[in-house]
Amino acid sequence: MKALRLIFKWLLTCFASFFCTVVISQSPPEKTYTTHDGLPQIQVMNMMQDSRGLLWVATKKGLAYFTGSKFMDINRLHTLGHSLTDFLAELPDGKILFNQAGNQQMLTFDGANVDTFSVKNWNGGRIRPVFQIKNYLYFISLKSSEKALYRYNIVHHKLDSVALMPGTELASDKSGNIYFLMNRKELWKQTFDGKLTLMIRPGLNQTLKFNLENKGYPLYHVFKELTNKTEVFSLDDNLKVAEYYHDHTNTLIQKLTIYEKSKSFCLRDPSAIYLIQKGKIELKYLNNQTGSFFLFDDYNHLWHSSENGIQKFNLDGFHEYPVSSVADIWAFIRTSKGKTFFSGLNQGLFEWATDIKGNLQKKKITNPPGIDNLYYFSAIERNNGELYFAHARGIIKIDKEGKVSKIEGTTSCLNLYHDTVKNMTFNATHNGFQMIDYLGHVQTFTDTVFGEKHSTSVLPVGNLIYIGSYKRFCSYDTTKKKYRNLNFHFKNKGLPGAISLAYDYYGNVWVGSREGLFVYNIKKDILAPIYPGLINGFVLALKKLPNDKMFVATNNEAFIIDLARGDTEKYRLKIFNHLNGFMGQEIAQNALFLDQSDTLWIPSATCLSKISVHDFNLTDNPGNVRIKSINEIPVAWNHNQLSIHLKHPNLKIDFESYGFVRPENVRYQYSLDGGNNWSMYDDRDFIFLDGISSGTYKFMVRAVMGSMPNKDQYVSDQIVLHVSLPFYKEPKFHLYALFAGIGFLIFTIIYFWFFRNLQIKSREKENRIKFLQIHTLQSQLNPHFIFNVLGTIQSLIINQNTELANKYLVSFSKLIRRFLDSTVRANSTMDSKGMELEISLKEEIEMLEMYVDFEKLQYENKFDYKLEIDPAIDMDSYTIPPMVIQPFIENSIKHGLMYKDSKGMLDIKFYLKVDCLICEVKDDGVGRKKAADIQAESIKLYKSRGIDLVNQRIKILNSLHYDIRVFTEDIDPTGTRVTIFFNHKP
Repeated sequence: MKALRLIFKWLLTCFASFFCTVVISQSPPEKTYTTHDGLPQIQVMNMMQDSRGLLWVATKKGLAYFTGSKFMDINRLHTLGHSLTDFLAELPDGKILFNQAGNQQMLTFDGANVDTFSVKNWNGGRIRPVFQIKNYLYFISLKSSEKALYRYNIVHHKLDSVALMPGTELASDKSGNIYFLMNRKELWKQTFDGKLTLMIRPGLNQTLKFNLENKGYPLYHVFKELTNKTEVFSLDDNLKVAEYYHDHTNTLIQKLTIYEKSKSFCLRDPSAIYLIQKGKIELKYLNNQTGSFFLFDDYNHLWHSSENGIQKFNLDGFHEYPVSSVADIWAFIRTSKGKTFFSGLNQGLFEWATDIKGNLQKKKITNPPGIDNLYYFSAIERNNGELYFAHARGIIKIDKEGKVSKIEGTTSCLNLYHDTVKNMTFNATHNGFQMIDYLGHVQTFTDTVFGEKHSTSVLPVGNLIYIGSYKRFCSYDTTKKKYRNLNFHFKNKGLPGAISLAYDYYGNVWVGSREGLFVYNIKKDILAPIYPGLINGFVLALKKLPNDKMFVATNNEAFIIDLARGDTEKYRLKIFNHLNGFMGQEIAQNALFLDQSDTLWIPSATCLSKISVHDFNLTDNPGNVRIKSINEIPVAWNHNQLSIHLKHPNLKIDFESYGFVRPENVRYQYSLDGGNNWSMYDDRDFIFLDGISSGTYKFMVRAVMGSMPNKDQYVSDQIVLHVSLPFYKEPKFHLYALFAGIGFLIFTIIYFWFFRNLQIKSREKENRIKFLQIHTLQSQLNPHFIFNVLGTIQSLIINQNTELANKYLVSFSKLIRRFLDSTVRANSTMDSKGMELEISLKEEIEMLEMYVDFEKLQYENKFDYKLEIDPAIDMDSYTIPPMVIQPFIENSIKHGLMYKDSKGMLDIKFYLKVDCLICEVKDDGVGRKKAADIQAESIKLYKSRGIDLVNQRIKILNSLHYDIRVFTEDIDPTGTRVTIFFNHKP
């Protein structure tokens, strides 16, 4: 009989388990949000998700919404002050309706502005909103004498005249039914048309209480005080959903019957909540239960709010074992017999099991000789049940009897792959790979193609073996015994490498590199990037899953790619990160493990995650993007018909992305011409546009962040901008001003060039006149000199000194010829270059010597002369105007020395002082005063004009940029000195 009772009890247990699955694991929330994450206050009063997917929370200090990564405090952004908010609703136009209980008013927020909301035609004093059903707002009057529930049409702004019968507690469902409790002894339902129905009247020792913890599925509990039994009912269809008994001593559910498995709802006791979905129960930890409120959002998250903030629980299938249980796992394996082994950095190897209460039990595996705890990497199970573990010093084997040893001949190993068909194991090792056959024989294949680097991944496909490292992607042909370097396929010269490899049965090798994900088509020999810009950085692990899916792991994110279509341009993808439930960070390299039950295990530095591959949901729930502000002016959510008028050429446009199924770093691109020209993708959520000219623009922004981020899969927002600028603010105004300035400059240059030419021509004309004056003077000067010389020769002939006259006549002819030659050269220079007549100093001195000789001949024994020339003077280089010095020498002879009773002396000296050529003519004659007295008493046959002509000539020359200065002084006791300065550089 005892045996029969045991059998019957076992059958009863099996029958009960058919209806109910109890999940014993007790998981913490993924994230707890507090004021550090943007909440105005940790005491949360209400939650709501709007039609845009935004999660709104009402706190004791105001309103906030959740973007997917942080909360935005509306009260702080719009300086509303801090007042308790406990009511939330969405109006048909998308505005959020909320209240400020401290100010007894209702407000609306459209994404840009906060406005007051008032109930028209209401004269009953203060009111308090209770809930919203479709387009109707339900509220109660705060008058103590009035016990009624009112309905207000928020579309037509019409107040219903019918007051509905209230209860002590109120609730509503999605169908528009209103439930209320009367003294916790009766539950009534009132339909939208006002029909009242009594739903339940409990027994003597029973009380009713609403459990408003489930948005969409409000529950109420019937508490039986004597038995601790709780019955749970659904308000949607009046069906009995569940009944359970709870033993508070060990916090385990003793009995549970689920009648409708499609519903998701929560049961709560003083210590925790029980999440019920799909026929399973999971215990969730709560940080606080004061003011608890629960919400299931559209992205399969469970949110729990309380006076200690908001907790988020993911319902998408991921389950995490925290780092406190299994820290920094680098390798994980669950054998076909259900045993679990794992290893981590500097931890060694462990066997892992759970006791009946779900607590982890870890057993340390003793390392074989020569093996330390430092580096264990991946693990595989061979066909014969042996376990291989990759280690930095070789491969560690655990046989079927549990004996641990190192496989002889194996070297450092970073990755293991086992081919179950060929029963061969491949080891990614230094400078190549190793192959271990079913008998345990080890073969090593190395080559210089790896550049002396360590392989990180190995993948056999047919007769080819693909090997990757941090800088190499190679293949080895087992028939040709030959390596092939595939790095040339990468466009990046930096060699992204092949950290991880996987095969998809469509003839593609998936390559995880340092710079993203690639697919190598073996038949076409083509390597193509997959989702560049979305899957970035190190792709550390790849795993081919059942149902044609590929799991891709990077440092902080994971991706599920649906391969069913077989076309890389049409792959569907879903992103998993901390925004939607996957909490792993620094995922272990090539350590993904798929066990016999199709559960995928994901080791990482922060936790060990697991998920059933059948729980992956690729439903397209993309995030959203919106234009948040323009030049710091907020933009409303609903701005399809809105036009922004601007009077400034420089714009700063801020975007905002929100949603839970998106990458951590969203990448944006924008267009200013309605989508004809797009910018490059950038992860900044704002842009600066400088130099916008007047006109109408259609600004668009889009972001790739959904579950199908292909070329045509993105979320976008747009707005029309009207820019109207005064002409001086136009961006091209400076260009026009520049062109005008250039035109003015050209005109000025042409004008001044023309004016300058006129000046030059006028000056040339003036100079030519002066040159003609000089030649005229010189023509007057030259005959005077000739006249004097001929007079001297005539006197010689009269005195019958024919021989000497003949000599001087020859010298005179030479003098005349040289003078004429210099005059011709000077005229030629003047005609071609506009320069004054000049001769070299050497020629001038020769002519002066001839002249003095002629004068000495004429006035025999009247004077001697001396000519001194500074040796530093290059007489061929210095040039001076002719016939400037001669008149002063003539004047010294004729008016100084001639009147002297005794023989006189004439000194002619040439020397340099600084840059000035100086000629000094000195005589010891009677002096200027006595000479003037003698001339006044004498009878002149002609008037000497030499000095006057020279002075006029010097004056004209100085006006032509010469600098000739003449100084005359008397010498004590008698005599005259004339100093002529020629400020002329050779």
